[in-house]
Amino acid sequence: MKIFKNLLNIFSRKKEKASEDISKKYAIPIIEPDYKYSKKDIKDGFNMVKNIKMMNNIPDKILYYAVEQSMINIGSRSPFPRDLIEPYFPEMKKGELKYVMSSISLTANSLYDIKRDLQEEHILSNYYIWKSTPCKIHGHLNNIINSWDTPVDPKTAKDDYVFNNIHPSQSYHCLCIAQPIFNYDMQIKPLRSPLKIYRYGKIQKIRLIVN
Repeated sequence: MKIFKNLLNIFSRKKEKASEDISKKYAIPIIEPDYKYSKKDIKDGFNMVKNIKMMNNIPDKILYYAVEQSMINIGSRSPFPRDLIEPYFPEMKKGELKYVMSSISLTANSLYDIKRDLQEEHILSNYYIWKSTPCKIHGHLNNIINSWDTPVDPKTAKDDYVFNNIHPSQSYHCLCIAQPIFNYDMQIKPLRSPLKIYRYGKIQKIRLIVN
């Protein structure tokens, strides 16, 4: 589908001055996308990644660079080198570091879901369906309907990896996605009653009454 293919076309911007020293050491080919993240977008992505507790092991300057490279090179399997963050997780096996790397990339680029839903003409812009397959952490959130205005609190998400509330893809090793809700005539799979909706800090079931 076009809307999901668009996830691969992302976001290019000149490196910030704070990242120049690091970029000289870790030279990575830049994929030229058709959309540019703004300076504010990079900061927002950085702050979302900082919400993951373990990411605070990484100095801000290094983490900012990793976030920036992830948002510029979304089509790359390795938007930044593993040895950039490896020193800050000395007890972690090399195979597990890939989950840290993917968590940085997926969390930062979850910002695109928000931008997509606000801009697409055929999408109910403020809501999405939380799809947690194959994520092992948030399986109980699968198919809930949520608003971009109300990220899910860690207690409801059963997520000890984060400080504050989250949307899909915004935690350690989270493989969830935010599936857009299309206008009625565009919806691939009709929404069925009862709906599971995150409201007022808990998951509620709401029955639809059709006259």
